Amino acid sequence: MLDIKTTPEYLDLLNKGVAREIQVAVQYMLQHSKMEKLLRKMIPENILLDKTTYDQVGKVLREFAIQEMKHLGKIMERIYILGGEATTKPTKVEIGNSLKEFGVLGLKAETEALQLYRKILDMAGKLGDWETREIFEHIYEDEEKHFLQFQDYSEIEGEPDFPEVPEEEFQAVYTDDWIALLNRAVAGELSYCAVYKSA
Repeated sequence: MLDIKTTPEYLDLLNKGVAREIQVAVQYMLQHSKMEKLLRKMIPENILLDKTTYDQVGKVLREFAIQEMKHLGKIMERIYILGGEATTKPTKVEIGNSLKEFGVLGLKAETEALQLYRKILDMAGKLGDWETREIFEHIYEDEEKHFLQFQDYSEIEGEPDFPEVPEEEFQAVYTDDWIALLNRAVAGELSYCAVYKSA
């Protein structure tokens, strides 16, 4: 263990960072996965224009999810180095049903992350934990870029109203309970990835 005086409050703040990184990694990956479903609802006349937009946003969400997983691994590893135990429980994941909703929810998540990470940067400085501070300076820079991107998506206007598509028989198995179970499995896998990385 390093000779850095940590406090329960400090380790709790770092674990809030872990919970948030699990949340957004899952949230953005699920939103990325939802793009194909949104595309299938497009009106044929709009498909070329909208397919390009949806493909681009889908790529950005996937890229953000991967960056958040890397942040998660770094924070968890640091907690273990400081002698703490990292949580595996995410903050509440919110998905949405449109590009605009993805943007609004992403903006909310990134705003909360930036507020939390400013507290962590301040406390790391007060405790003289310069390595953690440097890690969070890099993470903060990424989150600020995510914030600005989601700000653009949250201002999308004129997104088409999607007609309700009748549920196919095979889709009946995809109940809310089933989706919640899959979400727990995804969160678990993300946690395992971070743990293995830090081991």
